[in-house]
Amino acid sequence: MHTHGWELVATGGAGPVADVGCGPGHVTAHLRNLGVAVFGIELSPAMIDIARRNHPDL
Repeated sequence: MHTHGWELVATGGAGPVADVGCGPGHVTAHLRNLGVAVFGIELSPAMIDIARRNHPDL
């Protein structure tokens, strides 16, 4: 049986996941759509602006 990384994250039960270096938020949004409690952290203000524009619900 093959286990995907996101399945390990979703079933770990240890609390929210930090997507460090989330860039424009694509992976953060994908994980949230899979039911993972996730938030993004990014140092680049430009990437934060893009992530907020493309994923205002995160």
